[in-house]
Amino acid sequence: MSNLFGFTVQRPVSVWKRPIKLKFGELVKAVGKAAISGVFGNLEGAASGGAQALESLGLQGNKPEEIAWLLVYRS
Repeated sequence: MSNLFGFTVQRPVSVWKRPIKLKFGELVKAVGKAAISGVFGNLEGAASGGAQALESLGLQGNKPEEIAWLLVYRS
């Protein structure tokens, strides 16, 4: 595909095949935040901490290039 908008459309990589980039300090903070929020019954804070934990492992959502590929493929 064309590089008209500053990026090239590329097929997304499966979550199971993505490399894990561990950021230990951020992971400990995120898990601690989720645990404390869960103990006090704050489910929104617990979910936020869980999302931050996945992000600290490098397993966050798709990149814009991958989202563009999905839009073209599914249209």
